[in-house]
Amino acid sequence: MTIRYGELKVSEPAPAEQDEDDLSGVAKYIAFSNSQFIQPREHPVWEQLQTTRRRTYLETRHIDRGKVVHEYLSHIYYGLPAEKEIAARRTREKFGTLFRADKLEHLFRQLNAFIDARPDLYDRKRWPGVFTEHNIYLNNTTIRLDRLMVNNERREIFIIDYKTGAITEKTQIDTYVEAVAQLPYVRTKGYAVSGDYVFIELDGID
Repeated sequence: MTIRYGELKVSEPAPAEQDEDDLSGVAKYIAFSNSQFIQPREHPVWEQLQTTRRRTYLETRHIDRGKVVHEYLSHIYYGLPAEKEIAARRTREKFGTLFRADKLEHLFRQLNAFIDARPDLYDRKRWPGVFTEHNIYLNNTTIRLDRLMVNNERREIFIIDYKTGAITEKTQIDTYVEAVAQLPYVRTKGYAVSGDYVFIELDGID
């Protein structure tokens, strides 16, 4: 009987794949303390980045807040309790993921206080016809109006442009008034068209 012995070979285990984010393998070749790509948090560049990020955040939040205000007020015609309930529900559905519930409720209370303090804007007898977030088309241009109020008996039209911050275009309301005044029906019937900015002061939403 013949017995053959083979060779026993032991292979070294293959090196584990290195995570792309794991720099331990190259750390000894890089002096991170001297790297121009990694700045300590007290560095002026870091501070500038943080300032820019904060400014961008605040600007974005302000824009979002303006959208919330316009959404809420688009459901308000005469300031009735039922309108406020609908406005709150629709606004929650649309912006509930952007703001905490308590922030939205705080904003709703402020808007309701504003509405109650301005009966001249929500007086049904004075302005029987009300259009909110209304588009008009003139000379291949679309103009969106926050609030357009009509009194057919007196042949008057009043345009409201809500503002929650500074006016960026001072002639904007004049453009709206001119556009509505040029509508054929308005011009033919001799309506007097005017408008104004309405500022709404808010707090506690950021």
